[in-house]
Amino acid sequence: MVAAARSSRGIHTIRAFGPFSLIQRLLVIILIAVPYGLIAARQGRINAHRRTMIARFFSALVIEGAFTLVPGRALHDVFFVAQ
Repeated sequence: MVAAARSSRGIHTIRAFGPFSLIQRLLVIILIAVPYGLIAARQGRINAHRRTMIARFFSALVIEGAFTLVPGRALHDVFFVAQ
């Protein structure tokens, strides 16, 4: 998940905050939350680890997945533009 998040650094097609996109804002969340979840697991705080990892999984599938369907993106055209 961290590797996928880091690869989003080069995405600049949907600029919402100056030169940054919403996906890059989520990058910061992922790079903070994943180590937090791993540290929680090592310390035996399994509920904190579980909540953190489920939230990151949800954000990866739903939130970041929704960004791929924004008009103007390639997958939006594949699914919604009749040809």
